[in-house]
Amino acid sequence: MASVLLITGCGGQTRKTPKAWQEGFREQVKDATSLAVVIRGRCEGCLAEPISFRINDPVAIRDFIKLIEIEHYDGRFIGMCSGNDTITFLHGEETLVQLVRIPFSLLSWRDERWKGDAVLTDQSYQRIAEWFSAQGFPYFMEEMAANEEAEKRRAAADAAFVASFPEIVRPLLLEGSNTNGEIDAELIVSRMDSSRAAFVAVSRSLGREEGHNASWSGTYPLTRAVLAVAHASNAAEFWDAVDDLSDDPSGQFGAGRLFFFEKIGRDDDAAKHLDAIIDLARTTLVHGYDQNKPTVMRYLSRFQHAKVVDFLRQLANGDVGTEIDRKNLWDDEPGIRAHALLSLALQNEKISDKDWHRWSTEFQSPPDQAAIEIAGCLWGKGPAIQSSYFRFKSSTLGLAAIEALVRTPGPMSLGMLATAGLEHPWASVNDVVELAIEQMIGEKWERKDRRRKIEEWLGAHPSQWIKPTGINGQ
Repeated sequence: MASVLLITGCGGQTRKTPKAWQEGFREQVKDATSLAVVIRGRCEGCLAEPISFRINDPVAIRDFIKLIEIEHYDGRFIGMCSGNDTITFLHGEETLVQLVRIPFSLLSWRDERWKGDAVLTDQSYQRIAEWFSAQGFPYFMEEMAANEEAEKRRAAADAAFVASFPEIVRPLLLEGSNTNGEIDAELIVSRMDSSRAAFVAVSRSLGREEGHNASWSGTYPLTRAVLAVAHASNAAEFWDAVDDLSDDPSGQFGAGRLFFFEKIGRDDDAAKHLDAIIDLARTTLVHGYDQNKPTVMRYLSRFQHAKVVDFLRQLANGDVGTEIDRKNLWDDEPGIRAHALLSLALQNEKISDKDWHRWSTEFQSPPDQAAIEIAGCLWGKGPAIQSSYFRFKSSTLGLAAIEALVRTPGPMSLGMLATAGLEHPWASVNDVVELAIEQMIGEKWERKDRRRKIEEWLGAHPSQWIKPTGINGQ
């Protein structure tokens, strides 16, 4: 990929042409006797120690100035990030011009007379890097070489990512790498044998992802491109594609993302595909990325079927699944075993006193302990719902606590919802709390007015709810 430098300034200027900018810059620095460079690193992370270079050779600097050739300038700003590196032109110790640099993209000229970004030609960028190298400062050349190697690695990774697709559509997909994932997905599907084939290819591409790239909640351009293909395909053929992937664990990872997170294939009667759904869940819960596992568990907790209950019991007993490593989570979701127990409680499945005693003392992390305590409330075996459950950054715990309170309506439950529940960190949980309060008090309001109306109702009916201790200092 060709490297592009931009030179940008702020202030007013009427002659917004490349020639005007270039002439203005050269006039400003024509008397420079020194040039100082300080490299601090990219805008997303600075170097531990800045790299400095200075040259005190007016003749060489005049040669350098001649290398600056502008390809485009119309007074508009192009760069999206402020830089950390500076190139300063001096006359003695007086600064004539200081340019702030972002690698491969931007130099910001701090001058009141200019506004917008000036783009250097590729040839000019190359000559500038070569000039610095000849002066004993090879940093820019080395940076360009490293960037070219990185681009080659990215291109190879992109090619491998779309290798599951027919060769005829790969170029169309690869365009997404440079368009933030925007592609003609319908055209790609039309050039494949069927939507079934498209789902297979998408699943295999997504199944290649590793580490944080495997997170379902995060995407990069090519991920967005292949997901666009999935959403442009005929969902009725999704489960045929899943059958084709039955002996392909990697493909099942991708299919699991499409079903559990992208909700493709949800229109069908789930019971018809229950064995396949459990297989997709098992693949993720055994071998998948930890951050994705709570999404699968939340789906299972809402699916009432004997086979799902049996699978949840296997998860709770540790017979299947790989427990979540909390270091891999950014939130407070419970682990899969505690989540499975909570799911059984939400589905009103019975457990023996022996199993309850074993499970209630087995878990150590605060989110797991909270999950077991909420399950105990639902089973009538544990303490009352605590306000602390609503402080976790977990929709699983928040929603389960709401359900436990809704099943035991009264002043205490209403008070817990109206205080701790409405302070949950996730807005989606707050919405459910508001609906639960409406249900308890027998009212129904427009969503936009709901919070205000609830507060007004609580103020008008203080005897019908009890504020829990430990809320707002009480």
